[in-house]
Amino acid sequence: AVNAPTQCVVSGPHELLKPFEDDLAKRGIKARRLSTSHAFHSAMMDPILARFSTSVAALTFHEVRIPWISNLTGTWIQRDQAADPSYWVRHLRETVRFSAGVRTLLEWRSAVLLEVGPGRTLHTLAQRHPQASETPVLASMGGRDQEEMPGLLMTLGALWGLGVPVDWKGLHG
Repeated sequence: AVNAPTQCVVSGPHELLKPFEDDLAKRGIKARRLSTSHAFHSAMMDPILARFSTSVAALTFHEVRIPWISNLTGTWIQRDQAADPSYWVRHLRETVRFSAGVRTLLEWRSAVLLEVGPGRTLHTLAQRHPQASETPVLASMGGRDQEEMPGLLMTLGALWGLGVPVDWKGLHG
């Protein structure tokens, strides 16, 4: 995963990562191990790709109505990609291009980036992007310990303060 211009995640079997980690340490490059259940986006996913492809091919895809950035390409999703089972197999197996996706979003002059959901991981990564210095980057919740409604209302107020239109009737409904 390429999360920022100076931050990436490398995945694979421990016996192969240890020499890599040692080499980074010798070069003075900071590294830390992530606690995760699987090495997603690595060759360790290969055993499930055929079964995953069969499952995805059985789904009915609908036309993209809301444009979104692909973590596989770092650019806007294309209609043919979103409905192609092989795209989703590649998404499971190939490099996540989060940093490129942030760069694509930042091409909008009036962009406001908002992470929706618990935590602040994407928020933090987007803030680290060198081109994001002039762009508001918000998270919908202050953190895992913050109650949901106050966090959402604070974020809504911040969005409104940045000029994002708010459907007040919808909020109170």
